Amino acid sequence: MMAANLADGALIFHTDGVAEEYYHHRPSPPAALVETVVNWWKKGASNEGATLRSGRVLDVGCGTGQSTVLFKDLMATVTGVDVSKEQVDRAKKLYGSSDVLNFIVGSAESLPFSAQSFDLVTVCASIHWFDLEQFYQQVDRVLCPGGVLAVYSYVDVHPHHCSINLRPITKEFRDALGFFSRHHDHLVAEFRDLPGPYAEWIHIGSDGTETRSSIADEKKSSSCGTKRNTDGTRNDGEDNITINEHHKFGVNKLSNKCEVEADKSEETKHNFTLVQQGDLSSLRGYYASFAPLLRYAEQHGTNQANELLDAAMVRILEAIGRSDDNPPLELHWPYFLKMWRKPFDGPAPEPSSTHTSDGPAPEPSSSHTSDGPAPKPSSAHTSDGPAL
Repeated sequence: MMAANLADGALIFHTDGVAEEYYHHRPSPPAALVETVVNWWKKGASNEGATLRSGRVLDVGCGTGQSTVLFKDLMATVTGVDVSKEQVDRAKKLYGSSDVLNFIVGSAESLPFSAQSFDLVTVCASIHWFDLEQFYQQVDRVLCPGGVLAVYSYVDVHPHHCSINLRPITKEFRDALGFFSRHHDHLVAEFRDLPGPYAEWIHIGSDGTETRSSIADEKKSSSCGTKRNTDGTRNDGEDNITINEHHKFGVNKLSNKCEVEADKSEETKHNFTLVQQGDLSSLRGYYASFAPLLRYAEQHGTNQANELLDAAMVRILEAIGRSDDNPPLELHWPYFLKMWRKPFDGPAPEPSSTHTSDGPAPEPSSSHTSDGPAPKPSSAHTSDGPAL
């Protein structure tokens, strides 16, 4: 179940065994979060006087599809894309493929879709693997004006037994493994300072507190420098720059400017913590697909990696005073969310097809999913659950 050698360019998530562990032990995001995403897209499109299309969703880094499938009954079409063929094959086996829901192989940095193909782009627990600048360029290309990019995740599972919080044990285990993902700092900060492609944004932390940009609160063009000329260029006293040109300056000049002018809404509270009934076996299964453990095994061997995991499980048994092998646990997954809205500069043309005429893109020749400093690849992610 451990990965093939990373030096040979193999992806640590590119095995059938890891895909199977993902399906059985990775959570689906809470329904309240998914509904919040869909409602924010609908509200923004309505505020701009747009005609609401029935809604086309692209879920990037879909893994085995636990997040993707939740949009099926809320939107017209849902497409999941992941760099791992094994993960995509597993998603197809689980959920099938139809005109409403389908899965294809492709990378976040080179999305195999035509321009303005989607109203909503989602990323569940995998943006910390992406090359952000390349990904945001792709999002801006495939997203319709008025569309939304929504990224959400959790940092790690928080296991409990009765009133005993076992998170300190699992955190110590995780920290001992090392191998952090390329944007792990943004993940730990719950995306609060994660730069994005557009000026209008909203953030909801795991504590339920909502923060938003001034433009999201007031919809006044002057608050974040988003007054626009008729051709869509900015008109705020600076050099006129189109939204796409901001990508040329890194990630992302416009969004960072608005971060300073954030408004906090203390009245708005959300609860995106998912609570599942599990046991020690399910906790171990989750960590069996944990990128830091997989990467640790690459460096130090499978036996040593399993010894660390075994030791953590023994410490949990000792902490709860149980001698049996598989005591019940309550697994808490504290999700958080950040969304950006693409400026609405006029009606978007309806594409004739969501996919390019060439069909699904070929699987990238090289990538990575390791949880540690990684070489900058042409495609760099997988998974519907964080590998932290």
